[in-house]
Amino acid sequence: MESKSSLKATKYYALTFTLMYRIEDLPVLILSGGRGTRLKEIVSGSPKVLAPIEGKPFLHLILNQLQEAGFVNVVLCTGYMADEIETVIGAHFGRIKISYSREEYPLGTGGAIGRASCNVDAPYALVMNGDSFIDIKFSEFLSWHISKDSQLSIVVTSTADSARYGTVNLDSNGKLLGFSEKMQGTNRYKALINAGIYLIGESVLRDIPGDKYCSFERDILPNMINNNVYGYLQRSPFIDIGTPQSYFEAPRFFQNRLN
Repeated sequence: MESKSSLKATKYYALTFTLMYRIEDLPVLILSGGRGTRLKEIVSGSPKVLAPIEGKPFLHLILNQLQEAGFVNVVLCTGYMADEIETVIGAHFGRIKISYSREEYPLGTGGAIGRASCNVDAPYALVMNGDSFIDIKFSEFLSWHISKDSQLSIVVTSTADSARYGTVNLDSNGKLLGFSEKMQGTNRYKALINAGIYLIGESVLRDIPGDKYCSFERDILPNMINNNVYGYLQRSPFIDIGTPQSYFEAPRFFQNRLN
């Protein structure tokens, strides 16, 4: 167990670094290459991240959240229907500068991150799934991540139905003890799940291949459990739009943000 003086010093270091390293200096990589196979009968002819929620592309809701938090540099990792995403989103979203990392063939979530990492010139990158949303104070997540002296932290939340998601086990200090990727068809039960938001250090980013298929959830995370990976517990509303049911629930979920 850490001593009080050690904890105090760690928190002071994290606060000092966060004040020097502003949230606007943190690049954001958004995974936007998914086909949205389960939504094809509902949102035909469009990539999943552009699925309309009350007339607004889902990706706009994420970008608006990032803009409100102070981010100014976003890289969209695209693949399926990349041209349409670039046409709809463009080069800017308010104060945010948008750039693109396009995969010419499927690279998976890990490969997409590895390919986009050449756009990262910072100690950390915030990486997000482009088809899910959780309310979070990103500055607090960054400060917490730095206080752990970690090269990889993931946002986790609790759900009553964990069958669709990757589940995580944490110790009392937030250290990741185990990770299991989603297992469709299993019984529903309450558990902590991966919310699809990560802070990744540059040393980890450099080691992710960007020229071959690689799943971040299946190939990267499980192999890093012994390398001080931490889970940031966020008890906030969470949604992903990967199924027709969750997609139809989205307007109610975003009601306050859409008004």
